[in-house]
Amino acid sequence: MVEADPRGALLGWDEGHASPCSWFGVQCSDDGRVVGLNLSNLGLKGALSPEIGQLINMHSLVLHKNLFYGIIPREIGDLRGLKVLDLGYNNFNGSVPSELINILTLEFIFLKGNRLYGDLPLELNELISLCESQVHQGRALSNRMPTARFV
Repeated sequence: MVEADPRGALLGWDEGHASPCSWFGVQCSDDGRVVGLNLSNLGLKGALSPEIGQLINMHSLVLHKNLFYGIIPREIGDLRGLKVLDLGYNNFNGSVPSELINILTLEFIFLKGNRLYGDLPLELNELISLCESQVHQGRALSNRMPTARFV
């Protein structure tokens, strides 16, 4: 849920509208399914709702450089077709949800710039298609995936 939208980027988001495909930052497939959400660098503030997991056709979720806070909901693991996950430079805290291992299509994950702690789920090592991962490598996150590049 977005609490603050200082640039008015979401003013055109009308929940009563039949299709979100015309909304700013939303990408849809030819058949009208939401496949991408790019709301980077907008100063948006709020928590990422567990309902994000209902967007099961999502391929790309980019919320880079905003003011989202709270935990990364475990329901993000329901986005089984996700290829890009960029939650970098927000205020997320807590641990990285182990449910990310359910996303076998994940190719890029960027979590740097948050207040995440603990280890990355070891099962992420099994994501064969993971070609790049950039996460905070300070004291907060200590695991390193051999196939990943850390910045």
